Amino acid sequence: MSRAVTAPPLLFGVDAVAVARARALWTTFGDALARRVATDAEAGWAGTAPERYAALLAVKESAIKCLAGRPPGFRWQCVQLDVDASPDVPASGELPAAVAETLSAFAGGVRLAGERDVACRLSGAGLDRARQVLGARAGAPIRGAARHGVLDGHVLAAVCFWED
Repeated sequence: MSRAVTAPPLLFGVDAVAVARARALWTTFGDALARRVATDAEAGWAGTAPERYAALLAVKESAIKCLAGRPPGFRWQCVQLDVDASPDVPASGELPAAVAETLSAFAGGVRLAGERDVACRLSGAGLDRARQVLGARAGAPIRGAARHGVLDGHVLAAVCFWED
């Protein structure tokens, strides 16, 4: 008799941001854009590269979709990409099979240029909302991972969050 395997509840969101749009935002707002949407580490990673700002925006917008919108008190820095972690494995370890399968399926076989996996963390209002949406216990650790890459001048991103 085979035993059914169940996956943990996942929050999943996708988004796309045109690199040209990110370039226009950077040209118009420069460092003010970085201060508004990025942590210090993210801003250092992005530098002045429009493609990297498009990745930040796409991943963070994907996370907002996971959270069913921006909760009261939300700031862009409530979603943090671990830009210094290994591109293949989130900093907190191996991805659960359900997460790896979900991220692999999101592009439906499309090969994204510069495809990269990064760990994502939530803090403040974002973390509180994730626990609420997941039905997680108070204080439960929530892990996250994102995959992003470029296709036809757009950064495509998918994000998953789950209770650890």
